[in-house]
Amino acid sequence: MADLYSLNLSDNIIHKIEGLGGMITLENIQLKRNRIGKEGVSDLLGLLECPSLSVVDISDNYIDDPEILP
Repeated sequence: MADLYSLNLSDNIIHKIEGLGGMITLENIQLKRNRIGKEGVSDLLGLLECPSLSVVDISDNYIDDPEILP
């Protein structure tokens, strides 16, 4: 999946984002309506494995820390 540029994982029961390191061309990821954030900001650290991401939709999860955007 190294050539994947868009991934929609909305409406699943995902708790933590991880394992994206091999997706070097991933630009767009949708993670709406999951369970991300229940364990805090650490649930999102997997997004840092994809330097080419330009669109991230993490709405309707359990993220309540306003410092998540930086």
